[in-house]
Amino acid sequence: MIPRHLALVTVRVKLAVDAQGKVSDIRIAQADDLTTHPIEFDEAVRETVSQWRFTPLAYGRWEDVKDKQGNTIGSQIVNVAAKPYSVDYVFRFELRDGKPIVGGASQLPPGS
Repeated sequence: MIPRHLALVTVRVKLAVDAQGKVSDIRIAQADDLTTHPIEFDEAVRETVSQWRFTPLAYGRWEDVKDKQGNTIGSQIVNVAAKPYSVDYVFRFELRDGKPIVGGASQLPPGS
């Protein structure tokens, strides 16, 4: 960033996470202008996120608990299954006071 005098580089990425919580696919959004967004930033993000581990997404099936008269008195989980999912992040690389700063990845809300 310093020799190129880049003030800010933003990298948007969609991660697919498998049922074990490992990153199974990395999709980096194509930059509008490669002169202000060198490919090295995408490669750094790809290398970093490929090592991340997530808590698996768990879906549970619940069923009613009934008393002897057949009245529902509560519920209990009867089956839990881990499922794959995806998550979007934005990474910001900045120059502040002539020093490169890598901002923490921020998770995008759904639909952003």
